[in-house]
Amino acid sequence: MIIAPNSQVWFCSNIPFDMGYRHTKLYSSKSEQFTDISGKSVFTVANCSYFRDSKRIRVTIPMSIAYTVNYLIYKNTNFENKYFYAFVTSCNYINNEVCEFTFEIDVIQTWMFDYEIRPSFVVRQHIANDAIGASLTEESFEIGDPIVAKSFADPNSRNFKICVLTSFKATYDSSTGKYTYATPEGKYYGKTYSGLEMNFFGTDQSANGFIKAVVEDEKTDGIVAIFMCPEIIVDNPTQVAKIAINLYPFNEVDQPSAANTYYESNLFQGYVPKNKKLYQYPYRFVKVLNGRGGAAVYKWENSGSKSPEGKNMFNFRLYAGGSSNPEMILAPTYNGEVSVLNPSPSYSLTNGGCVQCSWSSDAYKAWLAQNQGQLQYMDTHRTLTLARGVVDTFLGGNATDASWSYPSTSGLDKLSGGDFVPVFNPSKPVGSSNSVRTAANTLVDWADQIARKTAILKDHEVLPPEAHVATTAGQLAQDSGKSGFTIQCCCIRKEYAQIIDDYFDMFGYSVNKVVQTINRHTRQHFNYIKTMGCLIKGALPGEDKYRIEKIYDNGITFWHTNLDLIGNYSLENGSVT
Repeated sequence: MIIAPNSQVWFCSNIPFDMGYRHTKLYSSKSEQFTDISGKSVFTVANCSYFRDSKRIRVTIPMSIAYTVNYLIYKNTNFENKYFYAFVTSCNYINNEVCEFTFEIDVIQTWMFDYEIRPSFVVRQHIANDAIGASLTEESFEIGDPIVAKSFADPNSRNFKICVLTSFKATYDSSTGKYTYATPEGKYYGKTYSGLEMNFFGTDQSANGFIKAVVEDEKTDGIVAIFMCPEIIVDNPTQVAKIAINLYPFNEVDQPSAANTYYESNLFQGYVPKNKKLYQYPYRFVKVLNGRGGAAVYKWENSGSKSPEGKNMFNFRLYAGGSSNPEMILAPTYNGEVSVLNPSPSYSLTNGGCVQCSWSSDAYKAWLAQNQGQLQYMDTHRTLTLARGVVDTFLGGNATDASWSYPSTSGLDKLSGGDFVPVFNPSKPVGSSNSVRTAANTLVDWADQIARKTAILKDHEVLPPEAHVATTAGQLAQDSGKSGFTIQCCCIRKEYAQIIDDYFDMFGYSVNKVVQTINRHTRQHFNYIKTMGCLIKGALPGEDKYRIEKIYDNGITFWHTNLDLIGNYSLENGSVT
C-alpha cells in the first residue's frame, strides 16, 4: 500500500534497518522514533509529489547525495500528522538536477504504535531472566563429546578391611594366646537380622593368623565367607554408615577441595560464557561412576541443595551397610528433594556387593585336628590288644578263631583302605597249647596297626591345601582402586561452547510455548523474537497486518541502542532490571 507523500520528505542515510526485517529498533514513543531516525536525514524536501502507481518519487537533489540515501520519512497531509517510514530500494539518474527514488513502506516502523500482539506461540526469544535454570527447554545443537573438567575419587568408598564372617564368636585370650569360641547372638544390622559374626582385620597378616587359629581349633567349617568390607562400617557394623559429600559450583568462593567437600572449576577449557543456559545440561553436568560399570548423570539446575551464597550445589549422602555382603549407595538431594537428611532414592547409584575373597587351609592339619579322637582310640586299642596277647601267652589256652571278634568299620577304617584289626575276646576259652602262636599273632597285629596308622597319616599329610574359592565380580576394579564412587564435573569443549554462546547471543533461547504477553524489551541492548502463527490486532491495512505477522514468524531482532550500534552483538545484553 502506497500513501501519497505530498507534504514533506526526509531523505536519510546510514539507517541500519534491512528490508528482510532481521533488524529494527524498538522505540518507546512516536516522538522518540521520529527524532532518532530523522536525525540521519541528509536532505529534506517540502511539497513533494510522487508517481501514483509506480512507487516512485522524483526530487531535485544532487546525485552525490542521492546515492547515499537508503531510507526516507514522509508526512502526508492526507493522514493528518502520521509519519510513514520507507526503505529506498533504488536511486535512478534522470538528469543533472533530478533523481528518481523507488521506495517500499517499512511496515514495522510505520505501524509500530498501531497494533498489539495477541497471545502467540513463541519459538525463540531472549527471556527476561537469564539465571541458571531459568530456561529448561531443550535445544538442538551439536555439542561433541563432553570432557571431564575435574574429577574427584571418593576415598570413603575405596578404603576396605578384611571381614571374616563366622558362625561363631571368637574371643582372643591374651594370657593363653588362644581363642575361645561361643555361639554369637543374632542381631539387626541396620534393619536386617543376622546370626553370624563379623570379624574385621586391617592387614593380611592378622587375617591369616585368625584363619590359622580357627583351623587348628577345629572350627574351619565355621568360616562362612571372607570379603572386603568398606572401612566406614567397621566401627559400628550394626548401623548403616552415612557420610555427607558436598560439591560446590564453579562460581562459589574458590577453595581447595577438602575431605568430603569438593569445588568445581576449569569449565569449558577456560572459556567464560555470557549466556547462563550454557551452565546447564547438556553443556555442563555432573557424572558419577560407581566403579562397576554403572554411571548416573545429574543436572546442576535440578540440584535440591543451595550453597551459602544461594547457588545450586550437590549434596550427596554415602550409605554403607550389610552383614553378609555389604553394599554402598550414593544418593543426591535432587530434583525436588529438599531434605539433605533424606536424599532422593530415585536417583541413587549403587556400588554392588563387596568383593568376595578366596582362602585356603592346610588339609592335613585340619584333618588331624578333626580326627584326634579316633587316632587316640587307635593307639589305646592297639595297646590293649598287645596287653591281652601277653596275658594270654602267660596264662595259656586254646586260641581259636572264635576267640577273636571284629568291631564295626568306622569312617577312619575306610580312609585306611581296609577293615580294622581283630579284637581278642577273653570270655571265650583259650587253649594253652596255642599260647606261643597267640603271642606271635598279637605282635604281628600290633605292628600292622602301627603301619596302618602311619599310612593314614602319610596319605593325609601329602594332600594339597584345601581351597575355598569365592565367585566374585569387580576384583580388577577393586585391585586398581577404581571400585569406589568417582564424581566428575563435565562440560563441552571450548570450541562448541563459543559457537553455542554466539548463537544464544543472537537468537536467545528455545521457548516453544504460548506466551500471553510478548515483551520486546527484556534485555539491555537487543531482543530477538520468533513466533509461529503470530496474530496481531490493530488499526492498519490488512496487507501490512499480514506482513507484520509473517515478520514475527520469520524472526526479528529489536534493538535498544543508538542506530550506529545496531548489529553489534558484542554489547553486554543482560536482563533489564
